[in-house]
Amino acid sequence: MKLNLTAKKFYSEGDITHEYNPLHNKLTEDGSLQDFVTDEISLDLNNPVSIECQPSYDGTVNLIINDDKNPPRIVNTTYTTIEDNRYRRIVRNQTEQTNIYREGKIDTQTRLFRNINKIPKIDLVNVSYSGQLKGGNYTFYIKLADNDYNKTDIVAESGMISIFKGSLHEINTISGTLEDERTDKSITLMLTNIDVSFNKIFIYCKREYSDLNGVIKDETYFITKPCEIKGTSQTITINGFEEITSINEEELNIKYNICTGVKTQAQVQNMLFLGNIQQTILDNATLQNLSYYIRVKLVQREDSIGYINPGSYTKISEDEITKTEYYHPLNIYYYLGYWPSELYRLGIVYIFNDDSLSPVYNLRGCEFSDLDTVNYIGVYNKDEHISQDEFFIPNTDGTNLSNTKGVFKLPDKSIYSKDGTKGVHPLGFEFTFDSGLINELRNNKKLNIKGFFFVRQKRIPNILCQGFSIGVDRTSYIPLIYGVQDEEGYTTESFIDSSLGLSTDYSSRLISTANIQSSGLLSVDTIVNYQLQSMFDNSEFIVEKAYETMNSEDKLSTSLSNKRHYYINTIKESADKKYATKAKCVYIDTDIPLKYYDSYGFSTRVGSSEDCKDVRFLGSKNYEQNNNKIVRGIYCPFIGTNKVLDPSCIYNIKSGNYSSTFMSEYFKIRGNDLSPFMAISPRYELNDSKLQSRYDLYKRTQDKVELIEENVLTIDKNKYVNTSTEEYYLEEVKFTPTVFRGDCFTNTVTVRIIRNFIDSETPTNDIIVDPETWKNGYKGYNQTTTSDWKEINRADVNTVPLGMWVTYKCLSNYNLGLRSEDTSYVDEMALMGNPRGFYPLHGINTAPSSKIPESTLLNAGYSTTVPSKKYFTSPDVPYVKDVFDTRIMFSNVQVEDDFRNAYRIFQGLDYKDIERQYGAIVKLISYGTNLFCVFEHGCALIPINEKALIATTTGQSIHMYGAGVLQNQVTPISQDYGSIWQESIIRTPNAIYGVDTYAKKIWKYNAEGFRLISDMVVQRFLNDNIILNEEDKYPIVALKNVKTHYNNYKGDVMFTFYNGNKVWDLCYNERLEKWITKYSWTPLSSANVNNIFLTLDRQRASLYGIIYDNINTNSGAHIEERFEENEVDKLNNEKESLEKGNLPENSTRIEEIDRRIEYIDKNFISGRTCGNLWEYDNIKRTIVIKGYDFFEKFGIRITSIISSILDTNGVEHIVEFTDSPKTEYDIKCKIINGSYKPDGSESEIEYSQYLVGDIDPERLQKKIGIIQNGRNLELTINDFEEVSKLLYLKIDFEVTPKIVSTYIDNSENISSQTNENKVSSSSNSFKESIVLIRDYNYLVQSKMEDKVKEYDLLLKNGFYMHGRAGVFDEINYFDQNPNNEIHPTKWYDKQEPFEFEFVVNNPAGIHKVFDNLVLISNNVEPNSLEFELVGDVYDFNKAGIYQSEHVDKESYWNPDGSFDEDKYNNDKHSKEFSGTEYSQEFSDNISIDRDPVLNQYFIKVDQPVLNIKRVGRRLGNIEYKEDRWYNTITPIHYKIKRKDGVKSDLKSTRIRDKWLKIRIKYTGDKLVVINAIQTLLRLSYA
Repeated sequence: MKLNLTAKKFYSEGDITHEYNPLHNKLTEDGSLQDFVTDEISLDLNNPVSIECQPSYDGTVNLIINDDKNPPRIVNTTYTTIEDNRYRRIVRNQTEQTNIYREGKIDTQTRLFRNINKIPKIDLVNVSYSGQLKGGNYTFYIKLADNDYNKTDIVAESGMISIFKGSLHEINTISGTLEDERTDKSITLMLTNIDVSFNKIFIYCKREYSDLNGVIKDETYFITKPCEIKGTSQTITINGFEEITSINEEELNIKYNICTGVKTQAQVQNMLFLGNIQQTILDNATLQNLSYYIRVKLVQREDSIGYINPGSYTKISEDEITKTEYYHPLNIYYYLGYWPSELYRLGIVYIFNDDSLSPVYNLRGCEFSDLDTVNYIGVYNKDEHISQDEFFIPNTDGTNLSNTKGVFKLPDKSIYSKDGTKGVHPLGFEFTFDSGLINELRNNKKLNIKGFFFVRQKRIPNILCQGFSIGVDRTSYIPLIYGVQDEEGYTTESFIDSSLGLSTDYSSRLISTANIQSSGLLSVDTIVNYQLQSMFDNSEFIVEKAYETMNSEDKLSTSLSNKRHYYINTIKESADKKYATKAKCVYIDTDIPLKYYDSYGFSTRVGSSEDCKDVRFLGSKNYEQNNNKIVRGIYCPFIGTNKVLDPSCIYNIKSGNYSSTFMSEYFKIRGNDLSPFMAISPRYELNDSKLQSRYDLYKRTQDKVELIEENVLTIDKNKYVNTSTEEYYLEEVKFTPTVFRGDCFTNTVTVRIIRNFIDSETPTNDIIVDPETWKNGYKGYNQTTTSDWKEINRADVNTVPLGMWVTYKCLSNYNLGLRSEDTSYVDEMALMGNPRGFYPLHGINTAPSSKIPESTLLNAGYSTTVPSKKYFTSPDVPYVKDVFDTRIMFSNVQVEDDFRNAYRIFQGLDYKDIERQYGAIVKLISYGTNLFCVFEHGCALIPINEKALIATTTGQSIHMYGAGVLQNQVTPISQDYGSIWQESIIRTPNAIYGVDTYAKKIWKYNAEGFRLISDMVVQRFLNDNIILNEEDKYPIVALKNVKTHYNNYKGDVMFTFYNGNKVWDLCYNERLEKWITKYSWTPLSSANVNNIFLTLDRQRASLYGIIYDNINTNSGAHIEERFEENEVDKLNNEKESLEKGNLPENSTRIEEIDRRIEYIDKNFISGRTCGNLWEYDNIKRTIVIKGYDFFEKFGIRITSIISSILDTNGVEHIVEFTDSPKTEYDIKCKIINGSYKPDGSESEIEYSQYLVGDIDPERLQKKIGIIQNGRNLELTINDFEEVSKLLYLKIDFEVTPKIVSTYIDNSENISSQTNENKVSSSSNSFKESIVLIRDYNYLVQSKMEDKVKEYDLLLKNGFYMHGRAGVFDEINYFDQNPNNEIHPTKWYDKQEPFEFEFVVNNPAGIHKVFDNLVLISNNVEPNSLEFELVGDVYDFNKAGIYQSEHVDKESYWNPDGSFDEDKYNNDKHSKEFSGTEYSQEFSDNISIDRDPVLNQYFIKVDQPVLNIKRVGRRLGNIEYKEDRWYNTITPIHYKIKRKDGVKSDLKSTRIRDKWLKIRIKYTGDKLVVINAIQTLLRLSYA
């Protein structure tokens, strides 16, 4: 039987074990799932990490991580806890699970604010006939999301996409829509450069359209179902069948707050609050100055976007379907150009690395003199700064009106072809970055820029519209066209022919006149725009000829298919284009009988359908019977003027007060406009492949750099010769493709000049029954009687087909080709059968059904030319806030079970800046439904969604919610005490605690209020033991911090402090509300898990803390790496090269290389380069003192060298290198601090070294030393027996920065000056530490098993469990194994002592003689007793003895290593007998201590405990009887010393004083139970 066994390494469900396991959710490149161990997240051990746990929708937990340095992060555990203390791993039903993090993408995937690695671009591929999209202009916005639907901000936005009815191939089928009218269109987009670390694409859209009256409306929505990301490029089709979710337009413009760092966080009311944040700091001055060096060139598209034949409304080019001007959506999207001679304001927006966007920065504006000119000539100069305070920039390169506000004036250039071909060439901008500029943007890390895009404001038009000039008859006041074939002067159509008959023959009814009253303008812009209509109210405007349109015969062209259709066949710039005249303009709508303005008449209706008598005469009032120049009918709307203009030309109509004289003022008005900017270009990355390259030729002179030629491959040496004052050179520049997205449409429009009346009785009659009815009835206007008029058949007169159509080309702010049919006249449609339309949609038709007016409806949405996402310039204020240490931001509210994580959404206004009177925010703690906020110098309660209680007139109260989540006012809890140490602030089930190291107080806050628990209890201890310098404000892992821990098992609150060698741990029990002890151990980190208190040992971690600080410090000692990566390969290559040379002088270097390679091979098995790793050999390390670049060298003095070692029982012992060993483990050495001058050198080199054993003159053996080496220090450790057994060395030393300068002329204010005119000066000394530690990998690979075991026991850290809470299978506390026993004071496998002290004071104020001490306790014997008293009752020389014992011994070492014993003893003697003849010599158990605060000396008596049963009654001093320890207090033994050295016999005296501090010390290995203590004393009367 064959069995297949499978081992399952990671279970999807199981019991929770009490051991550390990393998260198992990292996906490697090969597809395997591994532990979440990574170096992609740059966490800093010196920055405390704050973690908030947020339940996820699937029961797993999101860890929200902040450390005040890195961007906020969120990591999902993938596990959920289930009943019976079990776990289950959750596998999400996603193609790519959002809680599995890909190797190489962990940095971006774990960010709370997700960043994109690539900037996507949207391209319009096509508009097809496969959908049902509503008509209008569409703008699309893209957001990316993960599989949990967590979205980014908008990462890409499209241009305008116009959707309308009709075939793009047949212009005569095209028309616009109204309201929600659907089309048969769909949109195909191409999204490129997609960041595939995301999974979904959310498409947002804004559609702009109009109601049935043409008034603009819009709708904003997003497509409910996102698109799945399938690659870096993706085609997306939107067809109108999608399910959509409507949103407010403002959601597109929500600015989201993005943090680059957060100090503290808390969760309240299902919202995440972030406090003391860091955000991208905008260097507005630098970015604005950089933006002024972006070259802007006005360019014209070389390829035509097509040309619509005015005669047939067909494109003249059949090769491309897009050659239809702006009848094609692709041309609108990509090539909508800019108005000639208009003002535009342009800017740039930068994209930062965190995806936030900068404000708009103005470009350097100017007045373009011609095409292909630039806004400035030159290159970026980092040292040149352009003042933003001045509007205009001084002219240095010939550029006119150069300005700091990005205002550009375009030249008056035609956008129509000039070479005889017919085409439209829109104007656009090209933006160029020279190499210096683009490199500054790329390489200046302070700017944090990864991309940019260009923006513009909406144009404030100077040109209101264009019109086609016509005549206005001086008699009939009707509009007339000029240039009709075979006609002279101005022409219109009569209803009778030359024989006075009613005829359908169009040509026979044309009549003309040379006498016009004034000119008018056909303007479709005005016809469709009610705002323009109201503007033309007989006010003065400037009318300027823009284009001439007549053919060579000075006639309009006529369509071969229909003689009624007249059109312009040519369009050319006017020769006298700059000529302009002021004219009064009035809009005359259709069907207006007559309007008079200033003696000028204008009419668009002559006669009526009911009366044939109502006619007018053309040219002059000729009432004769044979006059056929009689007109009647309804005429088109037009703009009447009081001037005679050149006929059949295109005119610009400008504001009446416009004058080029005031151009600089127009620039200022435009530049000071505060309206928003909108995007006109795609978003570009700095290294974008769509940024094109070329080489430009520059000339550099002493004064300036100027651009000579663009797009040059080589320098023509014959043309450009370098001289001593001129240099020519090529420079690579980056430039954008031409940017369009302008607002100037080219239009081909047609106006019907005249139509006949609709007969009220026979509206659809199209047959003239009696052609002679007019001829027979009309006898002359004055001679025709009433009966004669009645004889004329009115229906026949109304049936005459009247109609003249004029087609012209113009520029417009509107896409006039997309006019809409007007179906609002229901009765008219029922009568005539057609809606109101326009040509070419309805063709040229004079049938009765076409007598209706033309449509004046234009969907205003089609004329929208800029997106809806708005960008603004930075406010012009004297200061931009860049410090946010009192800012609190809050997220959206998290909805339970919602896939989207609201904690990742911080909207732009969702924050509050707290007043700064209490300093920066240090910590936020949830407190009920509110926030408890700890500041540096205060505490406050911050209400969240506070309710206000308001009384009503009925006596009831109602709740009113506050306007915002955070209120303007906070509730101060303490205005004096806070904390700067975040980890010193902790919340327990009962209270919040904190340590204020400035005030040296420990405070507590709970429902009873705020109080100081340190006062009157431990305050003196805090005053003496909180020792911090001004620079000691920042934690260093395991070395410097103030941190509070909570042991829930016991209710202990442990306040720990460590700063160098000053370490303490004070314990307050909140259940007893008492201070209970000071621990001798200090945890690094702690946690309570199921009532189990777990900690890490700070002492062990401190070594790694020093190493971490050595590696990462920016200010202090840094050990250089011990060897370079690939150093062996480099050495072998060098050796091979030297051997090929075969030169004798190379042999020495080859030998050095061999020794170095052998050394590396022997010692660096692990291959790790860290300089703190310690190999087994003589070593040298370079120590760099970072952050002190101003100083030239450093004085050095080693202050201590320590290590530790395990004895045979596994007990750790400290090893100290010292000249006075105290234990068998200490290493005796000689300490030398000195200096010497090398041969030939004038400067001294300082050194400090510890020599073990006899002094070696060459200082080579058994040495640990540091010596100056230039600006650095060099550490040397010789391998000898005493150090080879150690696993680490901790070296403390003192550094004194020094300056040595030469050639100082001024002898004042210097530290010292030598004869060589050199000055030496020193700064304050400071203390540094370094740690060298054995390479663990080296020990393992070298199979040094004993050392590996010792390393594991001595140096590896682990979680330590305190107490017996919890359920454990692995520990049996009741077996015979002593390692499983719980010892009272054993922590981190080290037995700590147990001590307690008390003061005997009663009876107070009386001297007492202390004889005996009785301990009522169990039979655990004390180890020793310590008594402390002031001892002023004695005549002891306490001050002299203390000062003698505290002489600094290190200063008595000679440079040669010898110790000056005589001088040392003399100095001790002089201090001891200063001012006195006598002193005392105490026994070894007595010492003198000093209280520097009280300036008081104390006597300390250390009494060993000697059990009488063990040593006998003569030597013993303690005995246990009947639950009592009886102890006899040993007297003070001393001898009297004289100055001459003579000593008395041994004397003794009882301990006596007004009070006595007694400390009882135990070894701690056994449990002590003390019921009471009794002190036996006598009153002293001596």
